[in-house]
Amino acid sequence: MVNVKKELILLLLVGLLSGCAPKDSATSLTTASSLPPSASAETSAAVSSETVSSTPTPLSYSVNNKGNKTVTGTLSDGTKVAAEILCSRDLENPGDASTYAIQMIPYSEKDRMLFVSPDWTALTKVEVKDTSSSESYLHGMLYYDTYSDTSGQTWSISTIIENVYYCSPRGELFSSLATSNGDIIEPDTDFSFATIQEAFSQDSTFLTNAGFSIDSTYDVNRISASWMEQSEKASEFYGDDTSAYKELYPNGLSAEDNAYLFSLRQKIDDLPALNDLPYTLLQNDQIPDRSVGERIFTFSGAKLLVTNLGVEQFNIGMRIQQGEVLQKKELCSLETALASIPTDIHTESTYDNVFVHIGSHTTGITTVVKAELGYILVISGGEYKGQARPCWVFRLEWEDP
Repeated sequence: MVNVKKELILLLLVGLLSGCAPKDSATSLTTASSLPPSASAETSAAVSSETVSSTPTPLSYSVNNKGNKTVTGTLSDGTKVAAEILCSRDLENPGDASTYAIQMIPYSEKDRMLFVSPDWTALTKVEVKDTSSSESYLHGMLYYDTYSDTSGQTWSISTIIENVYYCSPRGELFSSLATSNGDIIEPDTDFSFATIQEAFSQDSTFLTNAGFSIDSTYDVNRISASWMEQSEKASEFYGDDTSAYKELYPNGLSAEDNAYLFSLRQKIDDLPALNDLPYTLLQNDQIPDRSVGERIFTFSGAKLLVTNLGVEQFNIGMRIQQGEVLQKKELCSLETALASIPTDIHTESTYDNVFVHIGSHTTGITTVVKAELGYILVISGGEYKGQARPCWVFRLEWEDP
């Protein structure tokens, strides 16, 4: 028997402010994902394949082994809640938030020095290319610079219009091994070279020194040396090129070769700009033309790998230029937002894709596996202008044999 699992992002955009009342919003925008996104190990819940029980149970809260709050319970329609919560505000009274006009700012030649360390002694290689993007706003030069430090270590920085990428050979290898073979199997405790909080502090300082405002909430994976060795063996078995591993580690990894892999978010006021949300923004239940219709800007965040040597690899998306306040209202509580999920996922005209993939099923179990409070970045046209809109975002998982 084949076990079927689907995951969807549910964005309560129609109730982003004023108590999350979904029917009195003036906006015609709704969102849902059309394909199941990947889920990291710490946000995926263990889900049974039994028929859903409709008996609600109270929500209860705890803290996981990474220090993040979690919530468990059962909603009115039998939807299970087993979610990690990324929210820096009070869950019962999160306060108010503003919708802002924004502009996404591309990188240019002047940004090539943003992350150059004073310990790097020589620029050893420069490569410059002209991009051929169909969007004039994203047309420009791409810069690929290689440096060496006092120990002979090489460092590479790619300054591209949409992002900046930085790595050492070790950092690039570790990042590849960490993410190349499915959900990461993690140890339950922090590594000896730094705690998660200490490693996050390194990340935050690293990005703050380059002029970025970073939110205090984050996703993180503990990447053990043993996991990376398993990943290398699997890659070799499937015929992938593992020559970089064999060159750097002919005798294999040691106990010192552990790492943390962080997903950080830029900050607007005191809330994060949410990233990697693979949903589709609909207008009147239709996907609008990209050149004129609103769409989600999916990556303004940063992914960083921290080892015993510090930040050895990172990738950061465009900067957010914050403009005028368009509106300001009270945010609803987490429990109010959760309570609206049963209605939202079973209402075909409101969340068509969510209804098709989850709400229309009469068997199986739907589980809320992640909750976040932050800004989605909505842009339109070819100049990457738009709005930052605050809302609760939930990741849903449906499973049935």
